[in-house]
Amino acid sequence: LYQGFEGIFLFSKCQTPVYRKKLEYDEYSIIGRRVDTMLMDSLVRPFYEVPGKVISLKKDAYLFSEGDDARYFYFVRSGQICVMKSVSSGRVLSLRLVKQSGILGELPLYQKNPVYIFDAIAKTDSEVYAIEYPVLEQFLEKKPQLAIHLMQILSEHMRKQHSKFRDLVLYG
Repeated sequence: LYQGFEGIFLFSKCQTPVYRKKLEYDEYSIIGRRVDTMLMDSLVRPFYEVPGKVISLKKDAYLFSEGDDARYFYFVRSGQICVMKSVSSGRVLSLRLVKQSGILGELPLYQKNPVYIFDAIAKTDSEVYAIEYPVLEQFLEKKPQLAIHLMQILSEHMRKQHSKFRDLVLYG
């Protein structure tokens, strides 16, 4: 299933695209998102067993700011967190909206003296699960299945980001 700007491409088992108007097949995009969320929930769930803390945020509260020392890898438990970049001209670029089972703070993992390179702001009342990087790294080394889960999460995250960049380049 590929959801484009003008419609939806459905792929059969042989990967032959079949184009249908978006309005006729909205139920496919809803089902696709539901499956996506269920898959991500199942991949994220084991990370709640790693020692960490729950952080509650009110709407418009900062989870972290660009330049802050990076200490935590975050899993969104509820709500919506916007990842943004401010530029010197005063413009603010909204890079992504992270929802339930999404991740934040993935870039500084395994780096020396990491800092956050974006701002993360709650767009709704939200709750995140925060795991300190050294703790997460230890658990990933001890539990290979957890490392595989993280690779699957990061792979899905990268796939979505690449799709967004592709659509931006192709469709403006």
